[in-house]
Amino acid sequence: MDGTQFDLPDSVSNGNTFDGPSTTGGLPFGFPQVRAVVLAETGTHGVLDARLGGYQDGERRLAYQLADSTSSGDLVIADRGFWSVESARVFTVTGADLLVRLQSNHLGTLQEELPDGSYLSMSRPGKEVRLRAGREGRTLPSHTIYRVITFTKDDKVAFLGTTLLDREQYPAAELVALYRERWEIELAFDEIKNHLGPGSPIRSRPPEGVRQDLWPYIAVHHAIRRFAHTAALSGPALDTDRVSLSEVRPDHPPKRSVPARSQYGQAHPVPHRGWARGTKPLARSPPEPEVPTGDQEAQPLARAADPSKTRRCQAGPLGPQPDDEGQDQPTGGKTDA
Repeated sequence: MDGTQFDLPDSVSNGNTFDGPSTTGGLPFGFPQVRAVVLAETGTHGVLDARLGGYQDGERRLAYQLADSTSSGDLVIADRGFWSVESARVFTVTGADLLVRLQSNHLGTLQEELPDGSYLSMSRPGKEVRLRAGREGRTLPSHTIYRVITFTKDDKVAFLGTTLLDREQYPAAELVALYRERWEIELAFDEIKNHLGPGSPIRSRPPEGVRQDLWPYIAVHHAIRRFAHTAALSGPALDTDRVSLSEVRPDHPPKRSVPARSQYGQAHPVPHRGWARGTKPLARSPPEPEVPTGDQEAQPLARAADPSKTRRCQAGPLGPQPDDEGQDQPTGGKTDA
């Protein structure tokens, strides 16, 4: 699960509906943008669901709406910015589990150290978060218990939070290996934007046209990745997520055979949802992917010093929803989605 943005034509209606970046003085610059939070399969790049909003909408708030598209046995992997007491609740209610990189202020209070170096922690929602949730008719749990796993990323210490508490059934090393597969969703974004999409602002100037443009891209991408998955199963040993979008052509077989990764020989310890459940077992010692180490899709929101000078979003199906987790997520710094 991750967030991304789509540039839109700089029309008055798009600016008023979706908003966009602005200077510290409140002057808009660049294109209006749709903010999207997407739930996709790591093993196929297939998009399972998405939520679209305006530029000022919080990614975490949009992500809550994706919980209904998860079920028992699913493991939702996400980068920093998506963890909170409420996110742990809304996803685990469906039977799913979370594996999310933690910000340093989300480590909670130590409850129990585990032999594998991980530990159980407890976190409570802040006072402002509870009050805001009450005003909006939402009920928050008094606290949540989760497991914190320490690992190294780019020679720096990083932390994962997970609702998978059993260290024997879900070893820390295997969960870290699973988290390192999170970058696959960046390839799905590239496929939608640059291979299916125009690689430039969406063409529609009215907001309804924007919605009519975006959803077909997502639906067609889902269909193509499903076709790729079926083709990979019917041919020589192929790993679906290694099949390039440009190779998926109904009138031609794939241009090259991509051998399955040899380390995919062990049983997957965490069942995952897919068109062929369990076809991509966990890599025991996966190599570091040759992709940029920075989180390309996550950029800090540009906030105006004087909110009255910014473009206001209109209420509607894709209208803004204020990020009610402001207390949980610091502002002003880089936030990874």
